[in-house]
Amino acid sequence: MAGFLAGRRRGAPQHEVHDADVARRAASALLAADEHIRLATDDLGFAEAELGPEATARLTHALAAARRVLRDAFRLNRLNLDAQPTAPDLVRARNARIVRACEWIEEILDHEASALADQVARVRRGAPPDAPVAADPFANEAYWPVLDDEQVETDASPHAAHTNSPHRMPLPSVVHIHVHLHQMIEAADRRLDIARDAVAAHPGRVGPAALACLAESEHLRRVLAHSLGQPLDGDVDGRAATIVVVEPDHRERVLALAQRVAGLANEAAELARRDLREPLPVERLGD
Repeated sequence: MAGFLAGRRRGAPQHEVHDADVARRAASALLAADEHIRLATDDLGFAEAELGPEATARLTHALAAARRVLRDAFRLNRLNLDAQPTAPDLVRARNARIVRACEWIEEILDHEASALADQVARVRRGAPPDAPVAADPFANEAYWPVLDDEQVETDASPHAAHTNSPHRMPLPSVVHIHVHLHQMIEAADRRLDIARDAVAAHPGRVGPAALACLAESEHLRRVLAHSLGQPLDGDVDGRAATIVVVEPDHRERVLALAQRVAGLANEAAELARRDLREPLPVERLGD
């Protein structure tokens, strides 16, 4: 009996470590999903201006579904913050559901944003846009992550502990981390391309503020390439290079740089649009 109790005492810290890992994953996943929605919304705005709302309907529908799922995920997170210390199974189950929901959000947004970027590229080459979707492909909530309280309580039940226990979820693999980094860098590169196009298409019309933001974004993209061990000459984006990031500090730096590149590129594009909305100066004729 004493050995059994000692074993339980030794096992408790292990469960606490697992719970803390999943809680950190859930918090990071919420932030990443929220950022994905923000960036996808920017992508949608740029694409709508170029293709029109009908051609971008799939991403519009995907964003609507993603926002609803994220609201539910944040609701579960608030319940965890208010949870009693005596309910670790429920906290564990909610965190697992949050992680799964955020992964679903990132997957659908990455897929739709990538498809839309391909469509924009084809239209720029002179091809017609895809036919508009007839119905919302994300309207069927049966395909959404399940975040209701009843399902969470089922996850937290003793029976689920042996079949689909949330605290037994593996930590993210190196491959998954690299895929996420690659997606974030690709998103930053798309925004940089949009800003470059906005400036290059209207020489002389874009003011110094937009040009300064674009230059800073391109500079940070070169810093990012250097941080990834990519060559700084030739293609500054280095899209085809392999991403090798393992240490958490390095990973966080790469993510921060990618987000800064995207943010400055967005700002440059917005400033360029503002400049283009200004009326052209009217040349005064001689007296």
